[in-house]
Amino acid sequence: MKLTRQIAIYNFIFFALCIFFLQYFLWQKYAAARIYEKNKKVDIANGLGLIKEEVMNSLRSAVRLNPLVSEYQFKLAQVFLSQNDFVLAKKKAVDALLLEPTNYFYHLELANILASMNETAPAETEFLKALNLGPMSFLTHYELAKFYSLRTESFGRQRARAEFKKAISLWEKGVGVDIFEEIFSLYRGDYVFLAGIVPNNANLRFSFAQFLRGKKKYPESIREYKKSIILARKENDKNTQAEAYNWIGVIYSFEKKQFSEALPYFEQAVQLSPRNAVFAHNLGDCYFRLKQYGQASESFETALAIDPTRSIEMLCLGYSYEMLGLKDKAKFFFEEAIRSASGDEAETIKKEARARLNKI
Repeated sequence: MKLTRQIAIYNFIFFALCIFFLQYFLWQKYAAARIYEKNKKVDIANGLGLIKEEVMNSLRSAVRLNPLVSEYQFKLAQVFLSQNDFVLAKKKAVDALLLEPTNYFYHLELANILASMNETAPAETEFLKALNLGPMSFLTHYELAKFYSLRTESFGRQRARAEFKKAISLWEKGVGVDIFEEIFSLYRGDYVFLAGIVPNNANLRFSFAQFLRGKKKYPESIREYKKSIILARKENDKNTQAEAYNWIGVIYSFEKKQFSEALPYFEQAVQLSPRNAVFAHNLGDCYFRLKQYGQASESFETALAIDPTRSIEMLCLGYSYEMLGLKDKAKFFFEEAIRSASGDEAETIKKEARARLNKI
């Protein structure tokens, strides 16, 4: 009887301890998760380098409560990296990789940490591991290219060129100007190098041309627009062709004031995209500056028919008909421009239209 009672007590204590440890384990999971979720709210601050001590402490708590969660270790590594504490960043990145060795992004971050510490050989090893695990990752090729771009020997430049080219080809939404900006900065405006890493794809060549136009490198941008037209023609991409023709026209017309040079490009843009009001307007503006007022009015009428809300077309029609001596028509469109003008340019349009009305 006494033995049975003791066994019952031991069983009760055992089950009570099991329940306690289970609850403690679940509480750890919950607490760590809450801490980590809290930290997600400060991701913007992390990105700006505004890491506060409380963020660091909460992340450390998350790691201490759940040391086997690689994401927590990696997040802490990123925090240390943002504070330029490369030694601790390296340690936590390694800890994260021990838990999840096939995560290419962890290898990539460790590679960047090692590169920041001037540990070139280990950094290259980690970059190549990341590349092996994530061969279709734009970021992996891009970071590796930047790493090689800092190497002074010709081998480094060749590898950088190859990796930049691969990275750009993998960029899903087309290459943004900011990406070209960083490469442009790395190579101090070396157009030949940049031109060599852009794949022969119509959209990518067009994006590159847009970047060069923004840098006011007009001869180079025209060259790239023309390359994009040739590629777009092969790809049966009329939209890119039309956009490229239009922008070449814009450079000749608005930047170089070479209106005769601009005209055939605007005509091609309209031919390829006859329902684009902006293209029709640009063609009309070019005709007007060449004093071909009849054709200018036709183009402005076309633009207005495509988009009846464009008060700028009404103003331009007023000017065109005034130059043609059709004062009643000119007066009508100036009045329409005043009545319908809205948006950022409304006051300018109204002011110009009233000034012309007073002279008719």
